[in-house]
Amino acid sequence: MEVAILKYNRYEKGTLKTYFFIKENDKKPRKEKNLDFLQILEVKTIISFDFLSLISDIKDIHKYIFIDIEQQLKQILGLPKEYFEKTKKQWSFWYQLKNHIGDRTKIKEYKKIFENLIDNIKEEEVDKVLFLLVESLYKIYLKNKIDLQNNNESERFEKIEKSLNTILFERTQKGIAIDNELVKIYLKQVIIDLYEIRNKLQLEFGIFSSKDYAKIKAKILEIGFSDNIDKIGTEKYYNFLKYHQHEYELIGLLYKERRLNDSKTVLTRVGSLEDKSVYPFFEYFGTVTSRILVKNPSFQQLKREYRKIITPDIGKELIYIDYCQFEAGILADVMQDEELIKMYNSGDIYSEMEKLLKKPEFNRDKCKSLFFLYSYGASKDQIQKKYTLADLEIFFGKFTKFQPFRKELEKEFIEKKMISTLLGNHRYITPETELEENISWLVSQKIQGTASLILKKSIKEIYDLDKEIEFLLPMHDAILYQVPSSKTEEKKELIKKVFEGKMKEVCSSLIPKISFKNFTE
Repeated sequence: MEVAILKYNRYEKGTLKTYFFIKENDKKPRKEKNLDFLQILEVKTIISFDFLSLISDIKDIHKYIFIDIEQQLKQILGLPKEYFEKTKKQWSFWYQLKNHIGDRTKIKEYKKIFENLIDNIKEEEVDKVLFLLVESLYKIYLKNKIDLQNNNESERFEKIEKSLNTILFERTQKGIAIDNELVKIYLKQVIIDLYEIRNKLQLEFGIFSSKDYAKIKAKILEIGFSDNIDKIGTEKYYNFLKYHQHEYELIGLLYKERRLNDSKTVLTRVGSLEDKSVYPFFEYFGTVTSRILVKNPSFQQLKREYRKIITPDIGKELIYIDYCQFEAGILADVMQDEELIKMYNSGDIYSEMEKLLKKPEFNRDKCKSLFFLYSYGASKDQIQKKYTLADLEIFFGKFTKFQPFRKELEKEFIEKKMISTLLGNHRYITPETELEENISWLVSQKIQGTASLILKKSIKEIYDLDKEIEFLLPMHDAILYQVPSSKTEEKKELIKKVFEGKMKEVCSSLIPKISFKNFTE
C-alpha cells in the first residue's frame, strides 16, 4: 500500500499539536494524530515533498520506500539549476499545484496556511486546505509515474533512485557524530583566516567584497588574462581560480576566500546546533547529472582540514573509499578509445600527461584540470587564453576518439533535443541553449551522469548486503562509511569488491581502480 502524507503543526492554547493529513489510493483524505496506522495498514510506500519534517516521526524507517515528488520532477524535467535561476522552480510542489487546483490565486494563501503563518485561523479551514493539498500531492505523484514512463526514466527510477531515499533518510534520522569542541576551534581559526584574506584583498587590490564582480574582473584582466573570463560566481570561474591559485597572489586569495567562506558556513551551521550529532538532509537527485547533494549542513563544501569534526560512533571506525580517475576512466570506456583505456588500465592518466607535456608548471593536479577542461568541451583557444599556451596536442593527439565522440553527441542532441546517459537521466534542450555555442557540457553530462549511476549502484548494493557497513556521506566520487572497529579489514574487502564490480558492470573495458584514503587528508 502507498500513501501520501503531509505533516502540519499548530499551537492550540499554548500547546504544540501535530497532525498528519493522509491520502490513501482512491479513499478520501483523512487526518491522523500520529503515524501508527503505517504498521497497522502495512504501508510500504510513503509519498511527500516535505520529508525533512516527517523523518523524525517515522519508526523503523528501513521498512519503507520514500517517494519525494520534487526529486522525481527534477529527474523528469532534466534541466540544470542555471535554467531554474532564470525561471521558476518548476519542480517544486507549489509550482505544480497550479495544475491540480481550480483557483490558482489561492496558492500563496495555501502555502502560508501549510507553514502555519496565518494567525487565528479556524481548524476547519486548515483541514479543508490540507485535505486539498494532500489530494493534489497524490495527483502529482500519479502524473509523475506516467511522465517517468513516457520519458523513459522509469527503469532508472525503479531500479536505482527509488530505493536511495531509504538509505539517505535512515542516515538523516540517525545523524552523524560531531566533535563540538573541535568545531569551535576550527570556526575561530576560519574567522581569523578570512579576516586576514579579506583585509589583504581590500588594502592591496581594492576589492571590498567577493561579489564586487566588476572590480574582480578588472583586476584579473590587469594580470594579463583576456576578456572572456567566465561569469564571476559560476563553477567554471571557481575552476579557473583553482587552476591559477599558486601562480598569482590575487587569484590565490580569491580562491582561499571562497573555500574558507564555504567552510565557515558549514561550521557555523554545525556549531549553532550545540548537539553531539547533526542530521543532514540529502537530495538523491541534487543535480542534473543526478549526484547526491548534502544539505543542512552542506558537508560536501567543508575543506579537508576541517573534516575531523566528523567522528565515528563508539566502537566504530570511519572508512573512506574513492574511485580513482573515475570520470577519466568512464570517458575512455564510453568513447571506446583504445589508447586511453590502455593508459587508464596500466597506470595514471594525469601522471602520463605530466610526463608528455614536460613542463615544470604542470604537476599532476594541473594536468587533471587541463584534462577535464579539454575533455568536457573547452576549445584550444579558450584553454590558451585562460589557462596555458602549451600545445596540448602533444598529449591529446594520441587519442583518436575525442573529436568524433563530441560530434556524435552534438548530432544526437540536435536531433533528439536532449542528451541521454545510461539508464535515463536525460538533459533537455532549453530555449536558452544556443546549439552552436553553448553545448560544451554535453560530454560532462554523459560522463558525470554515468558516474553518479555507478556510485548509486555501489551504495545500494552495499546497503543490501551488509547493514554493519553504515553509509554516512557522499563526497563527489567517494563515500564515507563507518563500520565496527573489530571488522574493519573484512568490511573493506566487501566494499572494494562491490565498488569494483559495479564499475565493471557499467564500464566493461576497464580494470576498476579504487583506494581507501584518510578522510581528513
